[in-house]
Amino acid sequence: MARFLKLEVPDVSNQTNKQKKLYTIPLGILLLTTFFRILFSQLQ
Repeated sequence: MARFLKLEVPDVSNQTNKQKKLYTIPLGILLLTTFFRILFSQLQ
């Protein structure tokens, strides 16, 4: 994660919407999976 963030910061002005989507989609999936894992762990 740290690697991607470090690489992304200097290129923010050059990134297009398509490239931003490539980053946001997997990040959203990770957030959803971690969120559900926390819910299931609390339910158990």
